[in-house]
Amino acid sequence: DTDQQIVVDGCNVAWDFSGCTRFRAEGLALCLEWFASRGYRRLVAFVPASCKSTNAGAGRRARVADYVTLLEDLHRRGLVHYTPERGDDDAFVIQFACDNNGYIVSNDNYRDFKS
Repeated sequence: DTDQQIVVDGCNVAWDFSGCTRFRAEGLALCLEWFASRGYRRLVAFVPASCKSTNAGAGRRARVADYVTLLEDLHRRGLVHYTPERGDDDAFVIQFACDNNGYIVSNDNYRDFKS
């Protein structure tokens, strides 16, 4: 059903695309495009705001998107929503999916949220 809400764990998808070495905005864009090309219209990805920072310290550089301009373009198009820097992006993904009866796209097992 292409009317179904798709909720992408943006950080997880972008990291997995790179083999878990850094945040690859291209991987997130390809994921969103895959769903869009199949007719899904209700797409959203959640990404920590820190991933768009261009002033990250040396220890955080790998967490910053490789192509911040691509990430910002996805944000302008309404496909990416930023979560607060000190917030739990996984919690945003899960809550949005629950509130909108959506499917989550992620490799995360969300162990912190299982009881």
